Amino acid sequence: MYVDLGDDPDFSISNIVSVKPEGLEWGEEVRNAGDISFQLSYSAEDQDNNTIASYGRDFIAPYRSYWRLRFGNIAICAGWITVTSSKLGSDFMSITGKTWEDVPGRWEYPFDGRTSPDHTQDFQFSKSLINDEAVPGTLGVPLAGSGLAYEAFQRDVINIFSDIFETVMNDVPYRITFDLSKLTTLSGIKTNYQLSLADNQKIGSLISDLGGTGDGFDWWISTARKIYWASPYRFGNPSAPSIIYTITDADLETGFLFDSDFTNNGPIATHVQGRGAGSATQSTLVRSYGYGPAQTQFSRFDESYDFGDVRNVNQLIRKTQRQLALGLNPVHEVPISLDPRSYSGNYWSTFRIGRAIWATLDYGYHLLDSAQRLKSYRGKMSSTGDIQVDWTLEQIYPQSTNVGTAEG
Repeated sequence: MYVDLGDDPDFSISNIVSVKPEGLEWGEEVRNAGDISFQLSYSAEDQDNNTIASYGRDFIAPYRSYWRLRFGNIAICAGWITVTSSKLGSDFMSITGKTWEDVPGRWEYPFDGRTSPDHTQDFQFSKSLINDEAVPGTLGVPLAGSGLAYEAFQRDVINIFSDIFETVMNDVPYRITFDLSKLTTLSGIKTNYQLSLADNQKIGSLISDLGGTGDGFDWWISTARKIYWASPYRFGNPSAPSIIYTITDADLETGFLFDSDFTNNGPIATHVQGRGAGSATQSTLVRSYGYGPAQTQFSRFDESYDFGDVRNVNQLIRKTQRQLALGLNPVHEVPISLDPRSYSGNYWSTFRIGRAIWATLDYGYHLLDSAQRLKSYRGKMSSTGDIQVDWTLEQIYPQSTNVGTAEG
């Protein structure tokens, strides 16, 4: 395992310092930023046998330095340094970083509130109300005085994703840039959307909200800063997931699998209430759905969800029913500990977050025999170089956006 460090997010060869980290831990999670932490002693050497101390004080620092974790020549994850620390008298420094998915979480849609000259139209989108929208706009710009920076009617969620991200990235100086070429293919999920002037929602949160619209989509950023998406999940459709591997009790014998537990927590709820922002000030949309057969079996118990800026009743209903469909299923905890070196193939290029495996594992009182999503993982390297990876799995259930009946 190596960590490449540098002051260039492209990891130009001339600017890279490649080191063997100590106390290395890292992890990734679907639709969220991953993280890394490790230590470097001042006597540690880079790939050219130069000591780290020879690079001088503060050769890396938060938000101006970048990291990339790799196994051989396979890049696993990358991002920016967020924390560096050391203790008086110590001979090492501690380093923490986040993956590229953290960067949009530090961005807001720009707004200049000065009134003379009038700047309130500075960042309105030229792409509003064009392409697959049914309502025309004047050059795609919302009407002056509308209080909106962006408005779309029945526009594909990937178009909205691309519109907003591109403008926030390109129309503001000094941003880290990302490759948006994969956002040209559309999902077929269309929605109405509004973004108010001076909206201070972080762009990462905005993308996550879009990812929960309709059938939804996963999104992630490669080590080379290319943004990818897949709908409804990275593994494909829950009714026919793309399985990359089947893990069984036989993996205990090979050493690939060395520990696993199974816990059944039962369903989350048999009745769900969903809330949205509505279309007027101080108004709230509310819809509730329950599922009779599950209530008969488990009794009725409730859960509520705030879906944020949802202004369309049909969209709120779909979100609420989808959440009910998920909540009716038993929640299983299946922690699995693995030794990547014992995998017969190339572990680091095969097992990526969001992908699906099939698990056939006999826990005595329960036989697990189902498709599972690799929701997250944690990796840890010992002082001897041994690596352990802990998976967090989430069972894949067929889903419906039309389940349950309206209830109070």
